Amino acid sequence: MNRHLSWKYAAGQFGIPLLLIAGLAGCISKKDSSTDPTTPAATVTLVANPTTLTQGESVTLVWSSSDAMDCTASGGWSGPRALFGDESQTPSAAGTVTYTLRCNGVGGAGTATATVAVNAPAAPTVSIAATPDAVTLGAASTLTWTSTGASTCTASGGWAGSRATDGSEAVTPAVLGATTYTLSCTGPGGTASAVASVTASAGEPVPVATGSLRGRVFNAVDGTPIVGGTVRAGGIEARTDSSGAFAIAAVPVAERRSVEVLADGFEPSYRIVAVADGQEAMVSVQAMPVGVTMMVDPAAGADVQIPGSSAMARFPAGSIAGSVPVAVTVTDLQPAMSADNMPGDYTSIVAGSERLIESFGALSVRLTDPAGGTSVNLRPGSTATLRIPVSSLNPSPAPTIPLWFYDTDAGRWVQEGEAALVVAGASRYYEGQVAHFTTWNADSLYESVDVTGCVTDRGLPVAGVSIKSTGINYTGTSTAVSRADGSFTIRVRPNSQLSLAGTLGSLVTSTRALSTGSGPLDQTSNCLQLLRDSLPFSVRLTWGATPRDLDARIILPEGGQVSYQNRGSLVSEPFVNLDTDDTSSFGPEVVTAIRPKVGTYRYFVNNFSRTPSPGITPSPTRVELTANGMLQLFTPPAGETASTFNWTVFDIVIAADCTATLLPASQPWTAAFPVPPAAPNSTAPFCTR
Repeated sequence: MNRHLSWKYAAGQFGIPLLLIAGLAGCISKKDSSTDPTTPAATVTLVANPTTLTQGESVTLVWSSSDAMDCTASGGWSGPRALFGDESQTPSAAGTVTYTLRCNGVGGAGTATATVAVNAPAAPTVSIAATPDAVTLGAASTLTWTSTGASTCTASGGWAGSRATDGSEAVTPAVLGATTYTLSCTGPGGTASAVASVTASAGEPVPVATGSLRGRVFNAVDGTPIVGGTVRAGGIEARTDSSGAFAIAAVPVAERRSVEVLADGFEPSYRIVAVADGQEAMVSVQAMPVGVTMMVDPAAGADVQIPGSSAMARFPAGSIAGSVPVAVTVTDLQPAMSADNMPGDYTSIVAGSERLIESFGALSVRLTDPAGGTSVNLRPGSTATLRIPVSSLNPSPAPTIPLWFYDTDAGRWVQEGEAALVVAGASRYYEGQVAHFTTWNADSLYESVDVTGCVTDRGLPVAGVSIKSTGINYTGTSTAVSRADGSFTIRVRPNSQLSLAGTLGSLVTSTRALSTGSGPLDQTSNCLQLLRDSLPFSVRLTWGATPRDLDARIILPEGGQVSYQNRGSLVSEPFVNLDTDDTSSFGPEVVTAIRPKVGTYRYFVNNFSRTPSPGITPSPTRVELTANGMLQLFTPPAGETASTFNWTVFDIVIAADCTATLLPASQPWTAAFPVPPAAPNSTAPFCTR
């Protein structure tokens, strides 16, 4: 505000002496506005609502002023403020918080205060009980627990992993004597723990239901077998042989049994498998080679980045626990290359219910003490930055996305934090902060829709078939099992393209490609086909954005080919079918032979687009053969030229008893279609087991 001095003059009074004027001017310049009797001092009101709250809650401050020029906050808040307004504040600690507002005016300053009592949040409580608390070894007890004031709970001792804040669960002590089950629950007020104990005594031997596992472990990039890898399931361990194969007997029955694979030079891999009583479960595990390994001094920190990639983990100085240099490995899992590159499956537990997720990229980061081989992590309260390259069949990554880490104990993905999409030239990656290390995934939850289908063998229903959906225009999978009437219901992403296929031990079904809408989809009029007295096999072809069109072709023992020109049939001759055909990049194209004949089948890939740059090799192209319950991966060998548009992948020689011999191609690249492997045999019989 400006000061206004009023002067009244009588006639003839303009000749005021200069000395008097100077004296008056001196009085004006030295006048203390805070005592100016002609201008009122600023007045301020400040009200807090509520005046009592719990730490973590907010208070609303409302203020106004008059005769003020500016206002400044202090105490529980700070900085300049408008002359009137309202504002929400969240006290950071318990106790009494005083909010002060001082407003200055020409006539003086005014001050108002508001006091808020902040109560400390109540400590969480947790209780847990075991019923019964004494059992015979091999028998189960039920744990029941409740908590208050908690947002997360973690199990330890005789059980492990994340748990809901309230719930119940059956547990079976594995040893004689007392087994303790600890549950720790954390909330704003701290952490509380409770313990229940179950005592197991010797008694009549209780039979434990078991099944078995058989499978193969291979390099996820080039399909070569991983030799000498360690495979663990249900507390039992096996090693892979020279072909990457393994077998484990007496695996305890479980709907979700985690299979862990460890091998030098590869990231740990995890698959979720259903093990049924007396049944053999088949599992193929593909492991990603480590992207980069670097020694990092915890005191200095470092950026660990895969050469030629945006994949990176950034460790600030002092963020890594300990003082001894650690080995840091960073690996881009590239889920768009194969959905099975991811550990576990694409599920999470949200509010007590299983939910499905789709991936937009994943990064595995491990910190290891090279001296003892033990795992190392970040210091409490520290964070590191991840850059996860976008890797998805979905062409529209979101600008921000939740981050998820893989819980190896629970076999589920757990949401923690978020990441922002960064576009830097040709690179696209998600960048976010994490507080610990495992495999991190940039994923989105989606509301699923149900697809109902069926599996038949010559018109008869087949129960117990494991059904798997695989996204075509998104990166994700889901599973289901066929019921006694051969029907199944599987949850998938809405408004999407996907494929469905099934396995039953060493047998495979046909593959179905379909598109979903916003509601349920009934496919029971077109069942998946399976023959139990034969040895069916299927071949899945996928590739990149270019060439736009690669064609899967198979030459038959009786002569002729199955391709997009003659798609074949699974209900009549030749019992070989091109289940899915794709002409617009990525694939898949799937060929299924449900009732093979004695003789040789030759499978090859034709570059229908005739684009040599990139051609079949750098696209990149993958061929996955599933036969006898095993998956084998093929990638293009060296030798492709600008005129070789055909890649012969392998021959499958079928004997009369359905024994199959796989022969990789000796001359893989040709300009023209490859010749038949043998003279056509129009009377070739079907093999029988």
